[in-house]
Amino acid sequence: MADQPTETPDEDDRPDNIDTRLPPAVIVYRKPGDLVPYPQNAKTHEPEQIQRIARSIQQFGFTNPVLVRGDDILAGHARCLAAEYMNIEVPTIDLAHLTDEQAQAYVLADNRLAELSEWDFATLAVEFDDLVAQGFDVELTGFTQRDRDAWATMDRDDDVPDTSGSGGDGFHCPTCGQFTNQDFN
Repeated sequence: MADQPTETPDEDDRPDNIDTRLPPAVIVYRKPGDLVPYPQNAKTHEPEQIQRIARSIQQFGFTNPVLVRGDDILAGHARCLAAEYMNIEVPTIDLAHLTDEQAQAYVLADNRLAELSEWDFATLAVEFDDLVAQGFDVELTGFTQRDRDAWATMDRDDDVPDTSGSGGDGFHCPTCGQFTNQDFN
């Protein structure tokens, strides 16, 4: 598999006032029922997703703590629901240093910023196929064989707008709607 380049913003684009001195992160295990979901959480979670997350936690452990501010959940609503479903405690990290405004914005940013990345479908297909060859239950990754089949049958679509900024034609995934200029067939 080829090395993937990591792109970072130009130095001129970095903010000057970044304060990276955060308090040390302390993980505290808490009962899900003691935590309060953010009332305006814009993400929804279907029971099937909660069950998938529960299976993932069973397989990999609870590797991603729920981020709270006091008793209020800022990030990890679905993980908290999965833990409640499993009747286990959740690891939490308290982001008490955030202001009310920062906490409100972080709830959105935590979900949205990850969505802004793109999938490298060729690498994804190789990783998926490798796990299948090893007999691993790939549905624990959140992907299905149907997803994999869709990646393999993606057609060049000149009618799909190029959102990559490169100005060229590309491929449009029928499963997730992701657009890429990468030819992986």
